[in-house]
Amino acid sequence: MADNIYTALLAAQEEMGPVLKNSTNPAFRSKYADLGAVIETIEEPLRKHKLLFYQRLDVLADGSPILCTAIVYAPTGDKIESTAPLVCKDPTNPQAIGGAITYFRRYSLLALLGLAPEDDDGQAAAKAPPARRGPGVAPKAHDSTPTTETSDTSDAII
Repeated sequence: MADNIYTALLAAQEEMGPVLKNSTNPAFRSKYADLGAVIETIEEPLRKHKLLFYQRLDVLADGSPILCTAIVYAPTGDKIESTAPLVCKDPTNPQAIGGAITYFRRYSLLALLGLAPEDDDGQAAAKAPPARRGPGVAPKAHDSTPTTETSDTSDAII
């Protein structure tokens, strides 16, 4: 058993598989990992290492809603927490509020655990890696890869 929350979290992260993008956003024609996919990926490794997560809604003194997310190491009660403001275009619309809560729950967990969603359709893996260009070689007209041609390295794109 781990002796603190950080070693337990590291052990759990090492066992977490990829968070697969399993849903489609029709408005943007893009794929994303829904909340269920995130929880499915993290739940078993967290439990195995005596970690649990919880998320709760709260309200600041000014009335602004926030989402509190915590990872707790059960043997000691130590926790790592984050808070995020709940931003919603129409706070009078329950559907919009529910969507904002789900969105922030998903991304708060991903951020707190250092995870990023991956495509599950193999498209990204099937593509050849982009050709590397040497310094001073201009990109082709259809290539949208940023270049770093500059003599001042403080302006370089990293």
